[in-house]
Parts: sequence; C-alpha cells; structure tokens
Amino acid sequence: MTTTSPPAAPFKMIACLALSPRARAVAGEAAHLARRLDAELTFLHVADDTPAHRAALEPVLAEARAIHPAQCLVRPGRPDEVVRRAAEELHPQLVVAGALEREGLVEGFFGSVARRIVRKLACSVLLLSDPAPGGSPFRTIALSTQLDQASAHMLQFGLRLAAAVHAERFHVLYEPDFYDRLAGRYHEAGLPAQEEERRHRRAAHHLQLHAFLEPFQFPDLEVETAVLEGAEGLGAVEYARRHHADLLIYPAPTRPLHFWDRFFHHPAETVMERLPCAVLVHRDPGAR
Repeated sequence: MTTTSPPAAPFKMIACLALSPRARAVAGEAAHLARRLDAELTFLHVADDTPAHRAALEPVLAEARAIHPAQCLVRPGRPDEVVRRAAEELHPQLVVAGALEREGLVEGFFGSVARRIVRKLACSVLLLSDPAPGGSPFRTIALSTQLDQASAHMLQFGLRLAAAVHAERFHVLYEPDFYDRLAGRYHEAGLPAQEEERRHRRAAHHLQLHAFLEPFQFPDLEVETAVLEGAEGLGAVEYARRHHADLLIYPAPTRPLHFWDRFFHHPAETVMERLPCAVLVHRDPGAR
C-alpha cells in the first residue's frame, strides 16, 4: 500500500493598495512577485465598498491582473486593523505594502500605516520604498541573521525568494547582540593587550556565522558574509546602503512591538525608521 503526502499549502500574499500616485507601482510589483513565487494574491483596499471606489481601482487592478490573477477586497475601517483582520482570515505568508523611506514628523511619532502593519501582523511584511510597475528585480539581497532557528527559516525563505527573482548577489550579515557588543566596547577601553582578545572575538563571530551557513546551498549566487559591530539595526541599514542592496531581509522581533519601542529603538524599529531599500521584515511562521 502506498501513501501520498498531502499537497503543500499554497503560498498566499496580500497586497495593500491605497489610491495614491504609487498605487500602480505597488500593485505591479506585488503581482510580479506573486507570479514568481506562484502565490495566491489578494489585493486589499481600505474604503467603503462603493461603485465609485471600485471604478477608481479598476485601472490599477486591470494592469496588475494582466500580470497575475488576483481577487480584490474593499473593506472600511482603520487601515492597520482592516489589514490585521484580513490577515487573520486569509492566513497569508506575506503582506506587501508601500512605505515612504523616512517617516514625517507626525508619522514618526505615531507610526505610519505600513509600519503599524508590521507591528501588528503575525506574518512577514514587505515594505516597498520605491516600487516599480515592471516589478523591479531584487538583484542584490542582504539578510541579517541572529544564528537561531527562526533565522534558519528566514534564510530558507530568502534563498527561495532569491531563486524566484533571479538575484545575483546575496549578503548574509550577523549583528552580535547587545551584551556581546558591550563586552567589546569594554575591552576597547582597556589595555592595549586586550586588542588580541577583541580579534579573537571577531574571529569567533565569523566562525559562528560560517557554521550557521554550512547546511545551506547558494546556487548561482555571489555570496558575501559580514559581521557588523555597530548598533543592531543601524549596522544592517548602513551596510545595505553601502552595498546598494535592493532588498534587506530583517528578522521580526520575538514579541509584539509597542509604543515605547519607538523611543528605545528596538533593532526592527531602527530598520523601519530609515528604509535603505525595500525591507522584508520576516516573521517565523512557527512563532506568534
């Protein structure tokens, strides 16, 4: 008697659309990405579901649907809450939203809609800071890892995405945690002989990163690794800018972000505050 494994669950995406000058670009890039990932795509627009709103969406949806078939939901309410409820209903693995590179003064204090979505959802969120209707390819991808199981899942998804979009370069970054960096600063302020210990620490970090990467395959990719000694989050942002990354993949926090995290600068908040390029905040599917 032969047994067959159940079919894999389809990959699902939600793309958030606002009737803005960038709506076509966000819809087009989401549709191209859904096609490459062979994903089920749903567009979500927050407004009263009226014929006027549907008619205004038609030109945007017609172009995107020519790239990849998709349904569209139009629902009223507070945008971040509407997106959260839709995600709980549809269970997407990825939500796509347009986002400004830097928040304005008011948005920076209260949080823009796109960034509030990242804080509330239990799935990964892709923030497009410069969307292109033709589906701008992610030729250079940077991924910041914490060398844990969630990072392993994030790297698996990052490699799947890289293969789907035909990326050429893949940078894997490691940002040591606060206590490790604090120890490094303590030794920097000590005697000159402690410079040797600092070099040993750097070498150990590189060995840990390479050991973490050993089980993974990187076909057709130019791979670089780096251990960043700056502040968590900020180091990854600066690295992505310096190496002209098209996409930065960053781990989501293991707990929900709250208002006070904006003042104490959780690393994920630091990344969202100053998007160096498109940013994918990855949340481990097994974690809430």
